[in-house]
Amino acid sequence: MIIAKHWFESGKMLKPISIVFASFAAFSTFAVASIASANIAEDTGLIAQLNANLAAICVDETSAACVDAHIQISAAQNRIAVAQLINAAKNSNLNVAVLAQLELLASGPTSTIADVVGLLATTASGSLASIIADVAVLHPAILNQVLTAVATETPQLLASVVGAVVTAVPSLAANVVQAVVAVTPSLAVQAVQAALIAAPQALDDILEAIINADLSQEIQQQLAELIDNPSTAALGVIPTPS
Repeated sequence: MIIAKHWFESGKMLKPISIVFASFAAFSTFAVASIASANIAEDTGLIAQLNANLAAICVDETSAACVDAHIQISAAQNRIAVAQLINAAKNSNLNVAVLAQLELLASGPTSTIADVVGLLATTASGSLASIIADVAVLHPAILNQVLTAVATETPQLLASVVGAVVTAVPSLAANVVQAVVAVTPSLAVQAVQAALIAAPQALDDILEAIINADLSQEIQQQLAELIDNPSTAALGVIPTPS
């Protein structure tokens, strides 16, 4: 006991301890990835099987069997989306505690993208934007769902997320803004501003994407001022109505 105490106090135990924690973190990352990847493979197979038999199952589209098949497909698609988001998150040097919680979400059949976004927002908020930027590159099909979750669950992080996504994939600027405005029109100014800072050349496309959005007069006025003063966007200052 005295020897162990001496080793610990002298720093001789620090290296082995650090190795243990590093190994545990690596194992946790591997576990999360394994579960998520297994879910994707299993649910992809389930969707293919159901789709192959859907015509026969849904001769009567109102039948319980047909309704159940569509529910199973939708649930499987949701699980795949959750697994893809978790797979993107595991590459962000998250700590062991967060990885353990992600593992639980990966194992949960009813986990949602909003659950994952909420967890990351509260435990790894500094990594959320870069994780979602990775999603934009690796899994663009689920990006709108992820942006919807950010806009509704953690609106305070929206600007950084939009900026990171548009920086990673500038061609998505208009789509990103449109997705945000569709669910939270009140965040239109923040979304447009963040997108313009990252991709000012996308202004025309962004405006076209939200031209028919149901925006309040105040939001429209703020957007007009932002567009009339592009230097405001560059400074990251949200304009207020005159």
